[in-house]
Amino acid sequence: EESPAGHLVVVPLGVERLHGPGWRLLAVALSLVLAERPAGEGADPEGTGFIGSSAAARAVRAEIGRLAGSRVPVVVVGETGTGKEVVARALHALSGRTGPFVPVNVAALPGPLMEAELFGSVRGAFTGADRSRKGLVAAADGGTLFLDEIGELDMALQAKLLRFLESSEIRAVGSETHRKVDVRVVSATNRDLEGLMGEGRFRTDLYYRIAAAVLRIPPLSERREDIPELVEHFCRAAEHQHGLPPARWSPEALEALAGHRWPGNARELRNVVEIALLGARGGRVTPRHLPFGGGAGGIRDRRARGREGSPSWEEAHRRLRCELIEEALGRAGGNRSAAARELGISRQTLLYHLRELGVGGVGSAAGQGRKKGAGREARRKKEEV
Repeated sequence: EESPAGHLVVVPLGVERLHGPGWRLLAVALSLVLAERPAGEGADPEGTGFIGSSAAARAVRAEIGRLAGSRVPVVVVGETGTGKEVVARALHALSGRTGPFVPVNVAALPGPLMEAELFGSVRGAFTGADRSRKGLVAAADGGTLFLDEIGELDMALQAKLLRFLESSEIRAVGSETHRKVDVRVVSATNRDLEGLMGEGRFRTDLYYRIAAAVLRIPPLSERREDIPELVEHFCRAAEHQHGLPPARWSPEALEALAGHRWPGNARELRNVVEIALLGARGGRVTPRHLPFGGGAGGIRDRRARGREGSPSWEEAHRRLRCELIEEALGRAGGNRSAAARELGISRQTLLYHLRELGVGGVGSAAGQGRKKGAGREARRKKEEV
């Protein structure tokens, strides 16, 4: 049934169609709560996965659209957490190539195994090669090979990668035959490749092979106006992937997000959103649910003091966990089973966090002191009664 506002359509599931003033009131309330966008508009009209309505986000999507249909190699440059793999996947998805998207984290593979991982190997080629392996380049035939952290590639592998890019041929380790492949290469790095070339740590000829086009991803600090749209996007993802309950964001919480430095960029924002949803438990997200140690005011104070006053990500996460657990224990009167049920975790998981954090009287002298103090207070109240 359409609400009197004329936009929202509310459909009951599992029951007969409802009528009457109560139903109309529900429809009106929902129309006021739910933000609505006209069809075809939004933070990502091109369907790239790169969210945002800022000029910087629109420029990135325009570049993706311009480069996607070509075969030229692309280097995606940006700070950690800016969404380089999102851009690489968009370049593949919009390219029309029928093969797979194959991501390779160059930094995660040990140097001696990198050649075999990329180009494959035959059985008996080296110690431990008990079977033949296809290789990631061959797996990407007809599609896109994404080389993440390309700046970490050692010099010996750079030469072999250059030979592959020039000939479009690969030879498995231990094999004498070559194989022709159709692979587009998209690379990514958060390092200064031109600076590495000047230091002799990255081949100049390889750079000009992989960087026919360079696509720079701006840090989140340069597109703060996109934060509300990213928050909405990450909330939906957390609800779908982790089953977290939806929550409403207060203006103060959004202001705190806008004032943060975001050294971890969009990846850090995603983690903050998930932590906030955990803390709000389906209610209203306020600055106290953010792992910044003090909300918007705290952020402004730390900006005035400079970076030295900011807690690390691990310390901020630890503080939030301590606060959640101590509040739950307080409401449960110290009953750990009840506190665990309120937090939605098992008692064993709660005990693990208590020991790790040293709160609630487990794993720390301070906790033991609090426990003794609570016992003395209980005895005193009993005597008074």
